[in-house]
Amino acid sequence: MLVLTITLTMFSIAVYGGSVSTYPSKTILKGTPVLDGIIDDIYLQGAFVTVKADGSTGTGTYGDGNSTNSAEIYILYDDSYIYVAAKVYDATPFQCDRDYLTTDAHPHMNDAFEIRISGPNMAEYAAGMDHHLFYAAGDAQRFSSYQEPVTGFKGAGTQGSGYYIVECAIPLTAPLSAGAEFSFQFQIDDIHDGSNFDAFGIGDSYNSLIGGFKTGGPVVLPEPEIEIEEEPAAPEVTTTAPPTVAPQTGDNTVILFGLLFATITTGVFFVTKSKRKV
Repeated sequence: MLVLTITLTMFSIAVYGGSVSTYPSKTILKGTPVLDGIIDDIYLQGAFVTVKADGSTGTGTYGDGNSTNSAEIYILYDDSYIYVAAKVYDATPFQCDRDYLTTDAHPHMNDAFEIRISGPNMAEYAAGMDHHLFYAAGDAQRFSSYQEPVTGFKGAGTQGSGYYIVECAIPLTAPLSAGAEFSFQFQIDDIHDGSNFDAFGIGDSYNSLIGGFKTGGPVVLPEPEIEIEEEPAAPEVTTTAPPTVAPQTGDNTVILFGLLFATITTGVFFVTKSKRKV
C-alpha cells in the first residue's frame, strides 16, 4: 500500500499504512437535491471531498498505479436520504464488458463509484459488516448495494466530455437530528488501457472508513445577484425652425401701384360726375 496524504476542504489527514492521525470534521448540510445526475448548486454549500489517483490526496489504493482519474464528491441529507454525488474525471470511460456489469455480484473491474457508509438510522448491516457498500456504475447502468439489497437505494447519472457524474440517494429509516455522525469511504474504480485496473479512494486502508462527518443545519443558498437594467436614454429631439421668408419687394410695389391707380381713377370719376351736374 502506498503512503499518501488526503486533502479535504480545510482539513487533511496523513495516511500511514494502517492508522489515521486525525479525522476530518465536515458538516453535512440538510437539503434535497434533484436526483438527475447533475451537481446542483445546493451541493456546493455542503460537505465536499477531492480525491486523486496521483497520490496528491489521501487514498487507499491497489491496482497497476497508472490511473490518472480524480473526483469531486459532495454530500447532503434530508429526512429520507443521505445524498452522495461524485463527478469523476476519466479520459477513457466505460470499457468493461456489459454482461459482467449486469450479472456480477460486485462488478468492481469497471469505471464506477463505491460508497461505504456507517451511521445511524440506516437499514441493518448485512453479512456481519459494520457498514453498507453501495455501487454506482459510471455509465449509470447499475446502482446496487453489496451483500444484501437495500430497499429504496437509487441513483442517476450523466456523462460529459472527459467525465461522468453519478448521484446516489441512500435511504434512512428515520429522520436524523443535527449532530448525527457518519463515517465514509469513497472509492473510484478505474479500468483503463483495455483491461488494466486501479481503485483509489479516501481511507487509510481498503475497507476502512473516515469518521467525523456530522449532520448540520439547512443549506442556505446565496441570494441571487439582481442585475438592474439601465433604462435606455431618451432619443434626442431635433427641432428645425421654419425657414424665414423674406418680403417680396417686387410684389409689394405692384400692390402699391394698383392701389394708387384705383384711387386716382375713383377721383377722376367723381370729379367728372360732379362737372356734369353743374
